[in-house]
Amino acid sequence: MERTIILNVKWGKEKTWKRLLRIERVISILYETLTKPLSKYATKIITRLPFSNFFFRPLFLNEIYMALGLWEPYVRRNLSLNKGDVFVDIGAHIGLYTVYASQKVGKNGLVIAIEPDRRNLAVLHKNLEAIKTNNVLVYEAAVGFNGFLYLSPQKNPLFTKTSKSMGASEQNRVPSISLDSLLEEVETKEYESHSIVIKVDVEGGELDVIKGGILFLNYLSPILIVETWNPDELKRVLEKLGYVCNQLLAPYYICHKKGASGQAGGVHECKGKKSG
Repeated sequence: MERTIILNVKWGKEKTWKRLLRIERVISILYETLTKPLSKYATKIITRLPFSNFFFRPLFLNEIYMALGLWEPYVRRNLSLNKGDVFVDIGAHIGLYTVYASQKVGKNGLVIAIEPDRRNLAVLHKNLEAIKTNNVLVYEAAVGFNGFLYLSPQKNPLFTKTSKSMGASEQNRVPSISLDSLLEEVETKEYESHSIVIKVDVEGGELDVIKGGILFLNYLSPILIVETWNPDELKRVLEKLGYVCNQLLAPYYICHKKGASGQAGGVHECKGKKSG
């Protein structure tokens, strides 16, 4: 998916950012061209920078940006997390936001990381091992409705999509869970004064994530940060649940319940695959 980003006025001068994005696009094309001869052999290389514990695959330029702390700063700035909070990372990729959230919520908080692509999961688990965390629960699955979905793997695992098609390869079938199925993990009243934040980046499957989480959203009123290329439909669905959405930077939107702070729910004994 081409990530053409139009800057919201409050983030700065739109023309300047458009120029920077064009430059970034040129750099990406050059990088892909230069690394193409190595791509067959470099797909499994996982490394880290000398000053960092964050693992990434140097074949993909976006992961280099992640390692340097340059990836989607406008999203991180809006992850308002404190000790004891709950963060659900839907489409966790290699763990950029999962690692950040784990460190922010502390030992009394909870991070739920959900990722279906095995290529990404290998790096995600390596990053969690590096920070020796015990507050992250990993689900190796897609999110939508309970059952199964089929992956449509892309050359760059960042852009892997899911499909409901039964004609897809059986080897690409992955479990699918609903957001509502996580309700039990985060509903303990002991934590109801703490915030719940959900980040959704699932390459076009965000509406199914929302529709599969009606009970969760109604009961716990989490703050949502969603990547979508269909904002009108997202807003329409969420408005029925009492949410209002504001653009951070296209295609990201932050949504919260009208008149609510996003505070609710909590955590108790986890049933997924605990990291650490």
